Amino acid sequence: MIRRRGWSLWLAAEIAAAVGLAALLAGCGSITAHKARTALVGLPVADLTACAGIPDRTADIGPDERVLDLTYQNDKPLLAMKVLTAFDVSLGGVGACHALFRVRDGKVVAVHYSGTETGLEGANAACGPIVRDCLH
Repeated sequence: MIRRRGWSLWLAAEIAAAVGLAALLAGCGSITAHKARTALVGLPVADLTACAGIPDRTADIGPDERVLDLTYQNDKPLLAMKVLTAFDVSLGGVGACHALFRVRDGKVVAVHYSGTETGLEGANAACGPIVRDCLH
């Protein structure tokens, strides 16, 4: 009986540690994406391409205006573990992001996000990796 109690305490400690780690890291991508909405306004397209990458798609929406679409897909959770071989526990999100940059006269005038998110990180967390290098 004592051995069983020790096992369950160990398991509870492992799960608590994993949840705590995920809670500490939760929101990092979401905060980055939120900051980029204002910080990238005014950035020249050449600099945006250098820090975020080459757009997957572009669309002209006016004579001097277009939208650049950069896509990111995260299909690996932050932490995954098997508990007693009975079930899997995954912490951290997986999702896809379309970061849409509206550009006028060669400069970013707006940043918008769309996509899916299935995790603890919060809205638009999957978009953080797209814009992270642009904020440094």
